[in-house]
Amino acid sequence: EGGYFDTRIVYVAENGPQNRRVKRLAIMDQDGENHRYLTDGGNLVLTPRFSPTTQEITYLSYSLRKPRVYLFNLNTGQQEVLGDFPGMTFAPRFSPDGNKVIMSMAKDGNSDIYMMDLRTRQVTQLTAHPAIDTSPSFSPDSKQIVFNSDRGGAQQLYVMEADGSNVRRISFNQGRYATPVWSPRGDLIAFTRISQGRFFIGVMKPDGSGERMLADGFLVESPTWAPNGPLEAEMLRQAASNHMMGTFYLLNQDFDTAIRYLGLAAEQLGDDAAVQNDLGVAYLERGGDSAEELAVSMSRARQQFDLALSQDAEFAPAAYNLTLLFLRLDLGAEARHRQERYLELDSESEWADEVRRLLDLN
Repeated sequence: EGGYFDTRIVYVAENGPQNRRVKRLAIMDQDGENHRYLTDGGNLVLTPRFSPTTQEITYLSYSLRKPRVYLFNLNTGQQEVLGDFPGMTFAPRFSPDGNKVIMSMAKDGNSDIYMMDLRTRQVTQLTAHPAIDTSPSFSPDSKQIVFNSDRGGAQQLYVMEADGSNVRRISFNQGRYATPVWSPRGDLIAFTRISQGRFFIGVMKPDGSGERMLADGFLVESPTWAPNGPLEAEMLRQAASNHMMGTFYLLNQDFDTAIRYLGLAAEQLGDDAAVQNDLGVAYLERGGDSAEELAVSMSRARQQFDLALSQDAEFAPAAYNLTLLFLRLDLGAEARHRQERYLELDSESEWADEVRRLLDLN
């Protein structure tokens, strides 16, 4: 089989000063040459994925916390919107022929799997179950789809036909299974397994037999395959940094998972104001069901925002979020003090207008 060192890598690049961090879609050759940016950084971008033709990329972009899926043509540099998906819970994957994308979306609190035909833009719902169905991946011949679901009680792996029929469970061991992805050869499915607080990367055959673990560690997850899938040592790599995963779960309102990832990122990048701020946002949005839980979340949120500002006194997002925190706590005087500080740092953006509007209402 041919090697894969002439292939390209698409990824999310983060750079810029701490108070103006920019995340842009970028691409480079496998050896690091011919690097270039594909987006301008105006909106957060996540989870880029190549079409099997390698001439198109699909990715998620968030504007004011609303997910939108784009298709980017590498030959022409043109991009188009595939659609707005406010309930998206898993980024789209291409079918092997590049003509369809598959994704999971939540509607009315229920997550199911959908497929879009890129030629007609027609969206077809493939599952309709009260459980959470997510993380779909096509088989190489496009005839089957593997996904994970908690329809049996615990989160396990299931396979179905490409039209949504003949759903059958293929994993039966202890723990939770997630992020399945079919190998290019079609002989194996890689997955993440979480058991007793540990994370494992494993593989099994499409019928569920031959399960074996390849790697384990804290937050080792989200496997992908090398294009030719020849060796286990080369076929798996981690999909995203803790910060990126934390941001993804934060935007999808899974705050406990976001806190877990962002807490790790904060430990690893202790002097990063953006990470501390994002962790504060996760606590702020999580709140609590009881007065005690709410007090703990608000205290941790303030701690993280203050820490972000101690690392970068001009980090406007943390100042903005402190304003929101004090408004939520009905501390109007402190909120107005924070408003003045925020507007010193940012007086013209839409967020500055939002701060003025919120304080006018209080």
